[in-house]
Amino acid sequence: MANRLFVELTADGQLSVGTWLDGEHPGGPTDESCSLVWPLDTDELDELRWYLEDYLRAPFGVYGERGPRVQERLAGWGEAIFAAVFGSGSARDAYMRMRARSEDVEVVFRSPSSTLLGLPWELMRDPVRDLPLALDLAGMDRSLPTAELGAAFEVTGDQLRVLMAISRPAGAADVGYRMIARPLLERLAAVRGSVDLVVLRPPTLGHLRCHAFDVSPECDGG
Repeated sequence: MANRLFVELTADGQLSVGTWLDGEHPGGPTDESCSLVWPLDTDELDELRWYLEDYLRAPFGVYGERGPRVQERLAGWGEAIFAAVFGSGSARDAYMRMRARSEDVEVVFRSPSSTLLGLPWELMRDPVRDLPLALDLAGMDRSLPTAELGAAFEVTGDQLRVLMAISRPAGAADVGYRMIARPLLERLAAVRGSVDLVVLRPPTLGHLRCHAFDVSPECDGG
């Protein structure tokens, strides 16, 4: 397991940072918390969305100038997000300690707020390094607090059944199933034979009903 930095974000936007070192018990969030001041405004977020979605479909013509302009701003946006989280105080200290300890560090954003989890954290960039953290570290994940989840329950049978639904709005033109499912498959290798993993194909609501409720195969078409 990688060393982890937990960025805790409350529903009202308070931020604190905790650590979990490999082989040790997870530490709680730091005593120091602050309000997250998100640095990108609505127009900048819209420019980012356009660059990542629309520009890829037609990176030429009238977009030929707009695309490079947005690209030039990515590093600055990423550094501003980094400063909003790890720019000072105990959060900065925790980040520096983890980076000094190992390159095998994973950042986990944990919040009950889907809005906060949905922000483009992958853009975050340490100004003294060459790559965004999402590419420079072992990984970057999002997590819901366990207190918000349902109560634990006993699993019957010899295998744990896992149903994985992958969002692919562009269909066959989207990212491949295997690329998204691979990280989970790698984690399940340690319990091979104890988990039955099914990737929902196609990931439609109708097909989900079929698998979730063990409906007969005739609705496999979604």
